[in-house]
Amino acid sequence: MKRKMSSTLTFQHRPNVLLYGVTAPQTAAILLRGQLAFMRKAGWEVHVVCSPGSQVDTVRKREGVAVHELPMRREIALLSDLRSLREWWRLLGRIRPSVTNLSTPKAALIGSIASLLRRVPRRVYLVRGLRLEGERGVRRAVLWAMERLTIAMSTDVLVVSASLRDELVAARLARPKHLTVIESGSSNGVQGREIARRVELLDTTGLRAGHGIPPDAFVVCYLGRLASDKGIHDLVDALLRPETETFHLLAVGEVENGAVVDYLRRLGPRLHLENPVTDVVPILAAADSLCLPTRREGFPNVVLEAGAAALPVVTTRATGARDSVIDGQTGFLVDVGDSLAMAARLNQIAADPHLRSNLGQAGRLRTLTDFVPEQIWTELEHRYHGT
Repeated sequence: MKRKMSSTLTFQHRPNVLLYGVTAPQTAAILLRGQLAFMRKAGWEVHVVCSPGSQVDTVRKREGVAVHELPMRREIALLSDLRSLREWWRLLGRIRPSVTNLSTPKAALIGSIASLLRRVPRRVYLVRGLRLEGERGVRRAVLWAMERLTIAMSTDVLVVSASLRDELVAARLARPKHLTVIESGSSNGVQGREIARRVELLDTTGLRAGHGIPPDAFVVCYLGRLASDKGIHDLVDALLRPETETFHLLAVGEVENGAVVDYLRRLGPRLHLENPVTDVVPILAAADSLCLPTRREGFPNVVLEAGAAALPVVTTRATGARDSVIDGQTGFLVDVGDSLAMAARLNQIAADPHLRSNLGQAGRLRTLTDFVPEQIWTELEHRYHGT
């Protein structure tokens, strides 16, 4: 009897069992696309833990891995979080992974606690962003403590961009030697060659007609959450300037704040608002440029997708975003909240087709060279083995 109890407490992990944990199923569907199947084919028994949602079956079928639905609330909710921790503990006891890869704040925190208690040998924390950026007071202190605890419980801390690493160090959350940037950045890369191939085959005029956009308009696209922290107000202000008053905005994403949409509607008939899409290629093919006016990121994959589509990008010097563009080579960087500079750069791209082409082609080359998914997955797989 004593021997059986000792075996349970020491948690006999199973080699080559890999468990990913994310809070929302959308994260698994989008940011782990292809990676899960790659690890499975490399010999891992792959499991995913996420909250219930419509994209769970998509992940199961596409990646060929086990997905475990475990409710986790994005915001701080003590009783709910304790219930989630209990379920994590039980699940890890059944699966007995040798490696966990945890990301997004709530899944990372709760999963890290459970992994430490279960003595999982390799506990990887993938930092996709710094949620405490822009917060103040008690809320910032709580988020700081959560982040610090998650880092302390992990054997490996990976970050998706160099500027995010710098922010973690500046916030005194970790020392530089304990943080590793994955390849050139990004957590999964993008299928750049496939995007480039498809964009060239699509009819731009027809795509624009489908959105009610004139064929000869200069089209700026925005892909992402329609929320204040994404800088939507700054983008609208930029497009209300005299030099951009003819530009059209194709905005695609989930509405998180009705007030943001009301502000977008100031653009009148130049606004083309669409629901989230699973395939961004037709959106990119309908545009002349991508603008990401964000105030904080980890690393914006949408910039890589735009690069693969040969679109020049205007984004900010916010954490994560500034790593995604080589200023003056693949696009332009402007200060956070600087709508005047944003308008000037968009106008510069619109006024000079030669510049637009050069920026776009350089962005495509960078995406196809530095952000190949298989290169990122291979580095991750080596780290799982401790090499």
